[in-house]
Amino acid sequence: MRPVTIAATGGLGNQLFQLAAAVAVAEATGRGIEVCTRMYDRPAARRAFLAVRRWVRGLWTDADGRFRLDAMARGPELLAVQRHARGTDATEDRARGFTRASLKQASRDPACTIPGAHILRTRGDVQSLLDGRTTVPPDETPLVSGFMQTDAFVAPRIDALRAMIELPRETPYAARWIRAARERATVGMHVRRGDYAKPAYRDLFPIVPAAWYAQAAELLRARLGDVRFLVVTDDPGWVRAHLKLPGAVDVASGEHPSTGLEDLAVLAACGHHIIANSTFGWWGARLATGGGLVVAPTCWLLREPPDPDLLPASWLRLENPRTRD
Repeated sequence: MRPVTIAATGGLGNQLFQLAAAVAVAEATGRGIEVCTRMYDRPAARRAFLAVRRWVRGLWTDADGRFRLDAMARGPELLAVQRHARGTDATEDRARGFTRASLKQASRDPACTIPGAHILRTRGDVQSLLDGRTTVPPDETPLVSGFMQTDAFVAPRIDALRAMIELPRETPYAARWIRAARERATVGMHVRRGDYAKPAYRDLFPIVPAAWYAQAAELLRARLGDVRFLVVTDDPGWVRAHLKLPGAVDVASGEHPSTGLEDLAVLAACGHHIIANSTFGWWGARLATGGGLVVAPTCWLLREPPDPDLLPASWLRLENPRTRD
């Protein structure tokens, strides 16, 4: 029986949602899980160009700016945070028709077909399989190719996912801030700006403003009393300049270098959370085990509403403006 294949795409938060959907399908069908990373393949010339461009941009910025550039990079981090699903072989992928181009089309085009694969592009595709309304023959590959941003596949198996996802908690950076988060009541705050500020994303994502974070902080302070705010962000310079919160504030990400995996571990160690419209922050709050309060924005996308089950019912929703600043 062919395993469920995750066509990993996007950042770590998106990949973890794909993992949750794949685990649901694997449970329902008795299959294993594998991770295909062909979506991150690029021609050698393109890789060289991107490396040179990042190096040149880094010459004209400070440590915060270089950190911001690194934070915008995307890679197949799913293979680094779990050992349940193995990586596929590149040669075998190409033989099956799994290329960057074909998988990109599969994630966007409902009419796309790949011989030997049953494409699961939407939440509805996965749910139909779980409900038994559709079946996948043993010799076909259930291919999780879309963005499965919903708690519907996470909530029923959150404990299993927490056990499956292995974050780097022992590095000097992570260990220091995890220890700090556990010393007193701490609100982990995720501030995302970097890639959302790109002109290419102008019509896609609102940028949560400083005033919203301050309002969310006041909301939690009113309920919890004196708390400390521990900020994880892709733009520490902006946070230091603009974020005014009602309590002690530490900007963990301002200590260079740190990785996204370490930052996720720090967020998951916090007792309460305030998150941006970001799947990374979503998972930082969802992987936490303390049952604390979470404040999330209501507007995640400018063109369309998010999945109605994106936010767990227990999370507090705070309206954010549909703006870019």
